[in-house]
Amino acid sequence: MRPAAPPMPDAERGSFLLRNRVYYPLLALLAGVHALGLTNRVFVGDSALYAVVARHMVERNDYLNLYVNGYDWLDKPHFQFWMAALFMKIFGVSGAAYKLSGLAFLGLTAFYTYRLGRYLLGAPTGRLAVLLLLAALHLILSGNDLRAEHYLMAVLAGSVYHLLRADDGFSYKHLLLSALLAACAVMTKGIFVLLTPAAVLLGRHLFAWKHLLKKRWLLWGLLVLAGIGPELYAVYVQFDLHPEKVVFGRTGVSGLRFFFWDSQFGRFFNTGPITGRGDPLFFLHTLLWAFAPWGIFFYFAVFQGIRNFSNTPLRTLLVGIGLPLLLFSLSRFQLPHYTNMLFPLMVLPVAGVLQHARLPRGVAGLQWLFMGLMVTLPPVTQAFVQPGHWAFFGLWAVLSAGLVVWLYGQGLGFNARLAALSAGLMGTLGLYLNTVFFPKILQYEGDAQAALFVNENFPNEKLTLHSSHWLTEFYLKQPVYRADSLGQTPPGLFYGNATDLQRLQRQGRRFVVVRAFGHYHITLLTGPFLRPATRAATLDKNLLVRLE
Repeated sequence: MRPAAPPMPDAERGSFLLRNRVYYPLLALLAGVHALGLTNRVFVGDSALYAVVARHMVERNDYLNLYVNGYDWLDKPHFQFWMAALFMKIFGVSGAAYKLSGLAFLGLTAFYTYRLGRYLLGAPTGRLAVLLLLAALHLILSGNDLRAEHYLMAVLAGSVYHLLRADDGFSYKHLLLSALLAACAVMTKGIFVLLTPAAVLLGRHLFAWKHLLKKRWLLWGLLVLAGIGPELYAVYVQFDLHPEKVVFGRTGVSGLRFFFWDSQFGRFFNTGPITGRGDPLFFLHTLLWAFAPWGIFFYFAVFQGIRNFSNTPLRTLLVGIGLPLLLFSLSRFQLPHYTNMLFPLMVLPVAGVLQHARLPRGVAGLQWLFMGLMVTLPPVTQAFVQPGHWAFFGLWAVLSAGLVVWLYGQGLGFNARLAALSAGLMGTLGLYLNTVFFPKILQYEGDAQAALFVNENFPNEKLTLHSSHWLTEFYLKQPVYRADSLGQTPPGLFYGNATDLQRLQRQGRRFVVVRAFGHYHITLLTGPFLRPATRAATLDKNLLVRLE
């Protein structure tokens, strides 16, 4: 049966969630912040790499084979590239079209977050959960540095929702939808993501194991296996049918083995071709900033959930969140954005305690301290990055003070005021990031600037690349030529770093410098880069040259 929502305390009844004059403006602010990410260029690094892979699909009309730097590429599954390519096919190849695919899946995530919240904890809590989700800091950052997690969140949240509905009463519709979305999740990140729906189901029936042995779950697993058929076919055609291809420096590499084992268990045990170094406590402290401004509330909600472990909806959520986090913590390959896939589940217990619990003074005090940090971070950062920008400081003071005064004038309850202020201040922080900070530092993505320069000044000339300048390749209007080695670089325009040019000089190649571009990997910010006086020394010197 559908779980009953816990009663709303009288103190919070009719407050923040039920006052549309507060809820919808904050929701519009946060939605606008995410939409503003479309106006910024794609970030250097993996985001640019994935955009290039999707562009290749569209331009080659080849949706099976993945290529990077002109070579067969075996790393990520296909689903995110299929979705990004679909949007590029409809709207044209551009950074905005690539990011729009992520924004669309964020909207789908919000939809399923509400459905999950309404189903488990009641409609008001579901509404609040959507607001909390859109205010999460790492989702604002990831909208610019778009990777697989925006797609993964949506399909996992949908799979969990339909799985729980199928658990309540056998329904082919919900079972099929859950399996289909779970298959999309596997085709986005690999088979380990199935731990999340499995953990949710385990948490729900932790004290009634016989429900886990129903035949419907075997059918669900078979449907998931059938659903990943396109991915299995794609890697089989590209790699298993061609053992002569050199991948990871060797031949005879099986795409199917990599998909099922090396990309998952190989990373977990650090025995695969892609390795890392793990810290068991990494995600405990990472969540405090990645899930900001809700990290403090999340740990309080976990504490409350453990105390009320007999509550089925809370237990369902805690186990569904806890087991994947435990797996991430034990893995040797860890990155902050791995937690994004759990945000739709994590906002639900937070929304629950904000709706129904009395917050201890210590928790509330820490949240007030964190909100103070959100208010002061933009002006302090701006003073460091662009000193003397006095107009910004005045505007920021008016904006922050206006938001606080407006929300205090709504007569909200204590928890509602904390939630509204936290969401609103994160919205203003997101506005600063997307309209002031990111546009400023994106000027130092030299690889993108080089592509724009070539587009304007040499629109009909072929450009050769050797190193992994994916951002240049993505923003260049014409296809690039990839030299297998520097020695095979043909005459004409060539773009590379200082090391590339030094090696060409040692080989006796002669060239004329057309233009130099200062380049910085902006996803790895440091104090010397942010400070104008020391910024120049942190930039890589990349050169556009004409080889004779």
